[in-house]
Amino acid sequence: MSPETESHIEAILHAAGNLPTLPGIALRILDTVQREDTGLKEVGDVLRSDPPLATKVLQIANSSLYGMKVSSVQHAVNILGGELVKNLVLGFSLVRNTGKDNSGLFDYSQFWKDSLVTAIGSRWILQRRAPQLKENGFILGLIHNIGTLFLVQCMPRNYSRVIEEVREESASQYEAEERILGVDHLQVGSYMAGQWGFPDTLTLPIAYHHYPDLLPQNDDLRTLTETLHFAALFSNFFHTRDKGYRLAVIEHLLRVYRLDELLELDELVGHVQEQTEDIFPIFELSMEDDLNYLQVVEQARQELIHTSQHFIEEYLAQQREIERLKILATHDPLTKAYNYQKFSDELDGELERVRRTGGYFSCCFVDIDNFKAVNDTHGHLVGDRVLQLIADHLKSSVRKYDVVARYGGDEFALLMPEISAQKAYRAMERIRTSLAQNPTVVNGTPIPLTVSCGVFYVSPETASDRDEVMRQADTTMYEAKHAKNKTLICRT
Repeated sequence: MSPETESHIEAILHAAGNLPTLPGIALRILDTVQREDTGLKEVGDVLRSDPPLATKVLQIANSSLYGMKVSSVQHAVNILGGELVKNLVLGFSLVRNTGKDNSGLFDYSQFWKDSLVTAIGSRWILQRRAPQLKENGFILGLIHNIGTLFLVQCMPRNYSRVIEEVREESASQYEAEERILGVDHLQVGSYMAGQWGFPDTLTLPIAYHHYPDLLPQNDDLRTLTETLHFAALFSNFFHTRDKGYRLAVIEHLLRVYRLDELLELDELVGHVQEQTEDIFPIFELSMEDDLNYLQVVEQARQELIHTSQHFIEEYLAQQREIERLKILATHDPLTKAYNYQKFSDELDGELERVRRTGGYFSCCFVDIDNFKAVNDTHGHLVGDRVLQLIADHLKSSVRKYDVVARYGGDEFALLMPEISAQKAYRAMERIRTSLAQNPTVVNGTPIPLTVSCGVFYVSPETASDRDEVMRQADTTMYEAKHAKNKTLICRT
């Protein structure tokens, strides 16, 4: 997330005079779990200080979700563990403390029902796909749309326009939010989770759950985000029109994410039906007597029978093309790093921020040395894979809110907000030496590589225009190449 986006979110929250905070009990549990000098007894002690919340944790431990037979809060904490108790307390606290809207603008009850269905679905799928991630799947399902609540509470009048557009199906939720509010619920939810001290394993799936393809493949984050994406679409399916089309999308994603190798859709539907009947009352949510999930799916299948297969394929192709174009607008198709245009936009935003607030940032250029030799020796397919691996290395070596872009060819550009010249130098030097000391491996073949890095530090005194900043950073990088792969700093 760019600094400009974070600043915009902070401005929205401050302007509303209603900065969202976690309830006191959730903060105490969070603090207790994160401290190294405390154990499960202390977690149990804090939980017992809120009897209604402690009772709910005990109820869910004994529910069909976990299937335990425990009679005391401490016993439940000992079996569930501190991290899981923390997540459950967070979920219960958010549901209990969510503000109410008497205008009817937003259906809080339906919001939490959909979130719980997503949570139950995510956990059940991950139990088969990646068991070690299943509890992350539950809490992610519960809070993945939490940004929506904050936008509704902070900007009720503007958000009513978002709801109208979505109801008319003229735009998706996050598209309407971006156009009307200048920010979407994915960004706000990810930002708030970060403010609460949550790790990337929770904040990034929230930020990317509508487009998991932007995350690296064969990675726990990608697995979590794909599962969350599928479970959220599954949950929304029961409250959308054109259920035949929506079912086709769900069955298509079953194949794309290879979930069809692990589960049958009817199994998931039956599990969710059973679990919601048991868990909704614990969260003080009423069951809809007339909503039978299996019946809804069967009716959607009947719709599909009477729908042209060609029409369905055309619809799915259009959806894929829309998502592809969204990604192409901001990302390099090969490396999945930001593209030149997105980098330019982010740089403009940083320059404006520095001029307005008196801040600073570092702009860094990275060039792969003698990359032509890699293509000539190993072929362009290997060269492409090298570029992908270098991009992944850059993204994993900097902060999550730093900007990594493919500038062109074998050059990459980075923006590091609020980082001094010395710190930027040390960061780039770590990247340079790491790549030099650890050959990139493609198809089992080690390919030694070095890179040259240039750093240009931008302060209010040097915040000229975008082209000048890029020229200065580019110049330092070329000076580094002539100085035999040495990171340089340029100050003006």
